[in-house]
Amino acid sequence: MPSSYLQVLSKLAKRTAVGGNYCEVTQSELAIECKKNITTINTAIKWLNDNFVIHKIGRSGYIINHNCCTHGSFYTFIKMYKEAYPEDFDT
Repeated sequence: MPSSYLQVLSKLAKRTAVGGNYCEVTQSELAIECKKNITTINTAIKWLNDNFVIHKIGRSGYIINHNCCTHGSFYTFIKMYKEAYPEDFDT
């Protein structure tokens, strides 16, 4: 993975809440933070999305695949998510 892609991923990860995997940020904001042009940011996001490292939602939402980025436990993530958002699950 090119270092500019890793830099974008790092900025996305920094914006997620502890124990979470979702953030919202515009490509313009990422370009400023990374000191890169929009084309580089767009290419990085496309590559990260195509390789299942992130999943782009709409224009500025991103879900980070915690298994790719942190070697986290999917089951721990689900448990924490259920505790935080119990209304999203059937009993």
